[in-house]
Amino acid sequence: MNSPVLEMQQASLRLAADTVLDNLSFTVASGEILGIAGSNGAGKSSLLRLSCCEHSPSSGRVIFGDEDLASMAPKKRARRMAVLPQAMSLQFDFTVRQVVALGRSPHGDLGGNGEEVIERTMDTCQIRALSDRSYQSLSGGEKQRTQLARVLTQLLPSDRQEDLAGQLLILDEPTSALDVRYQESFLRIIRNLRDRGCAVLLVMHDINLLSRCADKLMLLKSGKILSIGSTKEQLNNASLSEVFSFPIKTMNRDGDALPFVYPDPVANVFEST
Repeated sequence: MNSPVLEMQQASLRLAADTVLDNLSFTVASGEILGIAGSNGAGKSSLLRLSCCEHSPSSGRVIFGDEDLASMAPKKRARRMAVLPQAMSLQFDFTVRQVVALGRSPHGDLGGNGEEVIERTMDTCQIRALSDRSYQSLSGGEKQRTQLARVLTQLLPSDRQEDLAGQLLILDEPTSALDVRYQESFLRIIRNLRDRGCAVLLVMHDINLLSRCADKLMLLKSGKILSIGSTKEQLNNASLSEVFSFPIKTMNRDGDALPFVYPDPVANVFEST
């Protein structure tokens, strides 16, 4: 079994008078993609913020590798963990390449091996042709691919063959602005990182897209874990209907393919207006 990279131990998060996350315990290991699914307001983004130390737990612990996450030096953490939030605002008129190069800051190797990593990640995310464009001029999908290249530039070592065990990539809705071509490219990138030993914590609203790359799924509702297990086990009508508070169906497909998830087309759950 691969070693745990991130472990939550009975972690809760309270903001003002509200308990946003309640008694969460789980691990994500090297070479594993853990997908998180849940409805709006379930606590998915808050869980990611807790996982990267943007928030500290109100109770319980978050362990990264073999250290308490809150006590790790920021630069050390930044060399082993990269985070792509739902939205990124940038006030300065940087070029695409300058934005991608920001990811190399924790390593201090710009002008050296870091330059090769920047070039490689721009190719991986198919933004080489945008290199000299102003970031502010990009479409939503182009900005999202640029930000993905930035976090990969932060995470990846200069040696393209180096094992990524112990590294963690945290992604919140990374495909929301991407068309189908770049969604498929994203899946390939993430699977490749997983196969090199990277641990990935991933939130996506598209449950079918999420299930195609996640090794395990966590179903989160009202700040609590309803269940966590292999992706195939989690894709069932009862569990998905409960987590989304909406009638969900699954359709089995040939062979070992995962079932297709869709809303019950005959459900009458909305009042007429």
